[in-house]
Amino acid sequence: MTATGWLDQLSGVLLVALIAMLAYILVKRMAWAMRRHETQGMYTEFVRERDEWRGRTLIVRFRVPAGGQLAMRCEVEAPDGEVRTVWETAELPSGDHTIELDATDWSPGRHSYRLVTNHQVLERFVAIPD
Repeated sequence: MTATGWLDQLSGVLLVALIAMLAYILVKRMAWAMRRHETQGMYTEFVRERDEWRGRTLIVRFRVPAGGQLAMRCEVEAPDGEVRTVWETAELPSGDHTIELDATDWSPGRHSYRLVTNHQVLERFVAIPD
């Protein structure tokens, strides 16, 4: 077999492998989207994809699913590992809710905040600049 024939065969194999990989990624993404669509509305979820800031106040928007009252708390973890509860409620009705977290006393570094219920934990990370 000549070098040109060998390169043609190799390019064909690589093309088939690329198409197979793209099909696999597409199927995985579709399965993820379908699973998310099926479970949407069953669990507490963030309303927005990104954090919203108003000055040094972090605005956290979340949605509680229909079907009853929900006990929830919001915890903040500092870069040194200290965890403190900054908000807590015994009963939260279904619908959209907003919490405003004052971050003026947060030390610089990577913090996380968690919305904790009996059935799940939603967590996001926040970088506080120097």
